[in-house]
Amino acid sequence: MLKRVPHLRQYGDAVTDAMVDFYTLSQQHFTADMQPHYIYSPRELTRWKYAMNEALEPLETVEDLVRLYVHEGLRLFEDRLVYQHEKDWCNQTIDACAKRWFPNANLTKALERPIYFTTYLHKNYVSVGQDELKDYIEARLK
Repeated sequence: MLKRVPHLRQYGDAVTDAMVDFYTLSQQHFTADMQPHYIYSPRELTRWKYAMNEALEPLETVEDLVRLYVHEGLRLFEDRLVYQHEKDWCNQTIDACAKRWFPNANLTKALERPIYFTTYLHKNYVSVGQDELKDYIEARLK
């Protein structure tokens, strides 16, 4: 996947390990006994990979890659959770995985919330700021 962005190619193992690590922890923590839709299969990893693949080319730094990893992971895993304490666990755990697998990245910058990726403001699916996105949406609504 990272062959398309040679300057980030060195992080291929780290992003793979971070994804599998978070997936495994989520699968162990959330069970169908808790909620019927808390079912995890390897398809989640495939969906995560495909979602990240769509946004790779405009990425410039490892921090951008980490933000994309977190954004798409939360979109797949946090969005299905019911209770706030479960969502908090999800956010803390994905951040911990990022810290474990990307120790040399500026994680203060990379993990700063909120994280938004969209095609609304640019041709490509890129990270955008909350205020910038809000202004655009308000203008479009008018």
